[in-house]
Amino acid sequence: MPCSPRLLVKRVYYPKYNPSRKHYDACRTANGGYGGLFSVSFYNTSDAIKFYDSIDVAKGPSLGTNFTLRYE
Repeated sequence: MPCSPRLLVKRVYYPKYNPSRKHYDACRTANGGYGGLFSVSFYNTSDAIKFYDSIDVAKGPSLGTNFTLRYE
């Protein structure tokens, strides 16, 4: 019997997927992108930790807040 899929990601915050995308389109980078900043909300903390540990990006201080990933 197949298992039912489990939702992991609650929401991705990135201009391309934002309802207000038209405002971001006016500020795109010279090569047409939106830049490298994004946020992801997960349904549970363990999935957020697995994601954070598995992505191969520079991980450093946040942009003025006291968290990088948090459970919502």
